[in-house]
Amino acid sequence: DAWGSARDAYSRAHALAVGMERALRHDAAGGAARTALALGDVAAATSTLVDLLSVHGDASERMLQGVDRPRWIELTCFRVLEAANDERAADWLHRAHAALTTQAARIGDARVRAGYLENIPHHREIVAAFAGSGSCSAK
Repeated sequence: DAWGSARDAYSRAHALAVGMERALRHDAAGGAARTALALGDVAAATSTLVDLLSVHGDASERMLQGVDRPRWIELTCFRVLEAANDERAADWLHRAHAALTTQAARIGDARVRAGYLENIPHHREIVAAFAGSGSCSAK
């Protein structure tokens, strides 16, 4: 099946990136976690991201330096923790949203800024999840 094939491909990519000690291992781990979630395996999704989920704040920021899609990875951590009913989920969502809005604020043109937030699927998902969390005024 397609999800199983995707999981296997991401697992191979993750193993290669870990072997090379590359930051891109987190991109591959995010893909593997997403496929595990799609397959309903929350435990596998969580274990795939254990390196990221075990650190907080600045340490996790450093771990994400050099990855292709840091906001997507943060969103993935949020979704995995949310599926596991883990209280750390909110922290990952807040972090993703804060970083995203900081990046967006640097875009001077309002239409381009709106496109940045609305047209990139994982950006749109972060904004919607944050708005739906009831945390908009809390952070």
